Amino acid sequence: MNSLQKPRLTKTRFQYGHRPLFNHRLNQLQSHLMRFILFSAIFVGSFARASEPLTSAETDHYFVYPRATLVAKSGRDSLVSELSRNYSQPTKAQPEPHFSSGGEFQNGASVGWELVRRTEHGDVYLIFTQLPHAKPVVTPVLFSGRKLIVSSADDLTVEILPERPKDGK
Repeated sequence: MNSLQKPRLTKTRFQYGHRPLFNHRLNQLQSHLMRFILFSAIFVGSFARASEPLTSAETDHYFVYPRATLVAKSGRDSLVSELSRNYSQPTKAQPEPHFSSGGEFQNGASVGWELVRRTEHGDVYLIFTQLPHAKPVVTPVLFSGRKLIVSSADDLTVEILPERPKDGK
């Protein structure tokens, strides 16, 4: 071959019939991928089932008053929190659920709460409140089943009611 002749193109391995090998590998990959997706779905589904929120009957024994509701109002905003329905799932490190929640209002005020424990006299909570540009205040509260005003300062009112208000506010 002299320098003026074009080199002849040689056939690639795909042109010689190696395409079935490629298809076989592709099928294997698809099969492995489908197995991975299937087992992932089963694993996630079983995990999701195990981490579903506990029902009322399963959490009520942590409270003397399981239907108690915290209502916080600041300006035109309000926060309604059913105390026995806000919790983190039990883990090996913490075998019982941890009941707590909170929220922040548009004006910068914030409210948080945490169940300390159930006692023979009622449920003990820590209520955390903070007004804009002020230090946080922690108030220990024993809720004995009657309407209790925890805090009423400036534009922030926090109370615990024996049941969720009918109007949801």
